[in-house]
Amino acid sequence: MESRIELTLAHSTDPDDVFMWWPITGMIEPPTHKEGQEVSPARGVSEPEMDTGRFRFVPIAADIAALNRRAIGRGDLDITAISMNCYARVAGAYRLTCFGSSMGNGYGPKVVARRQNKATRGVASPVCYAEELAIPEGSVVAIPGRETTAFLLLSMMLGEAREYVRFVEMPFDRILETVGKDGITHGLLIHQSQLTFGQMGLE
Repeated sequence: MESRIELTLAHSTDPDDVFMWWPITGMIEPPTHKEGQEVSPARGVSEPEMDTGRFRFVPIAADIAALNRRAIGRGDLDITAISMNCYARVAGAYRLTCFGSSMGNGYGPKVVARRQNKATRGVASPVCYAEELAIPEGSVVAIPGRETTAFLLLSMMLGEAREYVRFVEMPFDRILETVGKDGITHGLLIHQSQLTFGQMGLE
């Protein structure tokens, strides 16, 4: 019998990414916040739903910034999610697939702040375009990592104004709860946070 080929398959801890891969990896236990910062095999709770032939995929669920750092520093994962902003630094070790990007026309990262008008609570803000983006000098923006595409786009939108803003890196799933606390004035959102920020008094 032909021996199986084992491949690591790393993706973000975002629920839709976990769901997307479970047919070939099997279901996994959701990683805790601390575990999401580590790039290590996830705890499986079921067998794959699909016949993967001679391949066995070992799931790894980690924060996208952690996966970017791993790809840049070691490049030892067989298949991994990374930010497009990171790709130029790892092109010698990895090739892009033809699917999987998390942005498009009218959909992508969002910058949020604490809502000023209580009467608008629960109402999501409209899309803001580059010429409308205003982050005041001295603001502190929580970001999901400097290698993320979201940070690259924000930097391009801010232009020279980015020199007057402080950026604080943190796991993407902590940004929502941090905006408006501990000096954090704004948050740069990716993944499911883009859908739920209005429920948390942000705009």
